[in-house]
Amino acid sequence: MQQGIHSKRCWIDGRLQEATIFFNDGIITSIGIGVNYTLENTTDVGNNILMPGIIDAHVHINEPGRTDWEGFDTATKAVAAGGITSIVDMPLNANPVTTTLDAFNLKLESTNGKMHV
Repeated sequence: MQQGIHSKRCWIDGRLQEATIFFNDGIITSIGIGVNYTLENTTDVGNNILMPGIIDAHVHINEPGRTDWEGFDTATKAVAAGGITSIVDMPLNANPVTTTLDAFNLKLESTNGKMHV
């Protein structure tokens, strides 16, 4: 079902502008710039900024290992709350250091049920 989100401040083409973002099944299908297009299923968020999710390409999540410092559950909940949609965990300064396939697989297994972005 086609849905839309309208804002007076959408980050498109490097600037804030009024637009309605249309999507279907979670995929953007079109963008109507400059006009408040309305559908029965359009949400108007007023002056709230509508922008793409942020990618943080430098995070250190210490699970398994020093999970009490920060694990995947708390780290990915925190970044989601801040508008970050993707993270890249750095291989060094973590426990385990993920510079081998075995260490990578161990870290990957520790993410089960804990990823929120």
